[in-house]
Amino acid sequence: MESFKVIDSIPKYVSAIVPAILSLSVVYDLGYFGGFGLTFSEVPTTISDHLRSSLIWLPVAILCVFFVSIIELFTRRVEQGKSESEIINGAPNPKRTAFIRQSPVYLVTAVTIAMPIASVLGVEIPLAGWQFFSIILWFLFHNFAFSHERILIQTPRVVWSMTRWIPAVTLWVLFAGFISAKQDTDTLDTVQIELSDNTFDGVVLRAYDKFYLVYNPQNEVVTVLSSGEVKSIESSLKK
Repeated sequence: MESFKVIDSIPKYVSAIVPAILSLSVVYDLGYFGGFGLTFSEVPTTISDHLRSSLIWLPVAILCVFFVSIIELFTRRVEQGKSESEIINGAPNPKRTAFIRQSPVYLVTAVTIAMPIASVLGVEIPLAGWQFFSIILWFLFHNFAFSHERILIQTPRVVWSMTRWIPAVTLWVLFAGFISAKQDTDTLDTVQIELSDNTFDGVVLRAYDKFYLVYNPQNEVVTVLSSGEVKSIESSLKK
């Protein structure tokens, strides 16, 4: 009987997953276009464009969830399903055990605090570092917001999980788009693009339904070209 209930609920999950993927793809494209200083008002994207963008970030997200799940399941098996309090109270030295188990949190918090300080001092922080910083900062704020026992008791577990993970995933996807934009400009595989009035060499960053996003490595400018403007795209001859 339970199996039938699970099967009956599959359409509900699917109907929720598709809009979620589309929404996150819009966030990804927001970060991607933002990396070039563009906005949606300048880029005529369609729903199918955003859905295709999910093919870029979604596989990585699935792999991350997969590996995190493996680590979590392995850890729970090693700890024999015990709760945090059971592990600490059952240890020979509870205080030392509690400190050791919290030490990764202390380390991550210290790194998070040190990053903006290092940036002010002139240290160049990579975008992936700021991605890590923003997500950890959100987790720290979320921990603070739910640190009071009364608030934690009054909040349903589903609400707690959603308020914790939806913003974190959104930040990850947003930065993933921004990082992808910066990586794409490093591509040197130029092609010859023929327009109705001229021809030039450039890097086709993305091909969308109604336009091409083209990067000119010489003047470091990103241009939105309508599909109707482009007569042909050919590989440039390598010298």
